[in-house]
Amino acid sequence: MEYIETKETCKFVSRLNQLPLQFKRDIALVTLQDGWNNIKRREEMINILGDYNIPYTDVGTGTNRFIFKYDGWVFKTALDDEGINDNKQEWNIGFTLPRLNPKYPDNSLPYEITKGGHLLVADYVPAFTSYNEMSNYKSEILAILKNWSDSGYLLGDVGFVSKNYANWGVKNGHAKCIDYAYIFRVSGIIFKCHKCGSMELVPDSYYHTYRCNRCKTEIPDSTIRARINSNIRSSLFKNSIDPAYTLEMTGTYAERECTIKKPVTYNPDAPDRMEGFVNALNMIKNR
Repeated sequence: MEYIETKETCKFVSRLNQLPLQFKRDIALVTLQDGWNNIKRREEMINILGDYNIPYTDVGTGTNRFIFKYDGWVFKTALDDEGINDNKQEWNIGFTLPRLNPKYPDNSLPYEITKGGHLLVADYVPAFTSYNEMSNYKSEILAILKNWSDSGYLLGDVGFVSKNYANWGVKNGHAKCIDYAYIFRVSGIIFKCHKCGSMELVPDSYYHTYRCNRCKTEIPDSTIRARINSNIRSSLFKNSIDPAYTLEMTGTYAERECTIKKPVTYNPDAPDRMEGFVNALNMIKNR
């Protein structure tokens, strides 16, 4: 069937705007506070949540982000510059990965982000509480990882090993990746053997270690990921955040230009095919 693309303005409920504007500003200031470690920043964010009487549930703290659930959604707050980059990376790739499995997204979907990247709102997916629980979904997770790897992605911190169990969860009986801030498109800048320079790197069966086909060197995914410093990561996201997503946004609703595909010969009984942001919002709505 032949389709034509149109641009339309789509209105959606802004979860960010359900929170007080000053609260969002205070959180952003904590992220940028010099002289504090991330433990101190997390404690201050919890104090701010209390000051504004926001009913939240603490669902975890990573190296660079403090994560809480509010009104059924996950809010990922950056604790430092790397946390900001984590949020931006998930925003950028969060709508791309589902295209590899259109029937059911294999990652928790991002919903909204501030312009600075300090706050990311995402679909809530309960994390696995142990490696044993994660192991119950071994075949499904490995199939997801194979699909992503075969599609040209470097997989960092999501391989099927015990230290990564909290980066995965389950919803509606399906395993989903909930922390994918270190999944990148393969490129010559980062994806090559540090010994011989070859890009013939092949992942192991658990997608945790890569092996060079030329010199047989084994390289953990963390070693490859370490080459992606903060400056490189920031350059990946330059001008990538929609300017509509600012801390100054007010009102219950927000708007965004969306690309919509419709059949050239319109059939009123057939549903529209929506891509990009609209498609992602629909998947979240039906979660």
